[in-house]
Amino acid sequence: MKLTSMKLAKREKTDSPQPVTNGSEQPEYPWGLRITLETEQIKKLGGLKGCEVGEDAGIQASGKVISIRKEEASGDKDRHTIEIQITAIDVSFDADYEKGFDEASKKGG
Repeated sequence: MKLTSMKLAKREKTDSPQPVTNGSEQPEYPWGLRITLETEQIKKLGGLKGCEVGEDAGIQASGKVISIRKEEASGDKDRHTIEIQITAIDVSFDADYEKGFDEASKKGG
């Protein structure tokens, strides 16, 4: 599977809708691409218990498109949103995933 970096360009960091934060630091990646796993999901995935903050993680998932929205607004850019519900997921910290992630980061980041 080919990975595509989703890192925001400097201009996109100010133009993209983002949640309000306490700091002035702009996020590196778009809001909505973050996955939060709670205790139940961590137990199911097992291998997450030993991970550390800042560690690269490979994610393989399948999902179902649950919503498609297209919006036109006067004086604004048209917006297109696709919402995907993840239905199955695997997270790995092995070298193959890290290699693919590193290659995508170099191309788009």
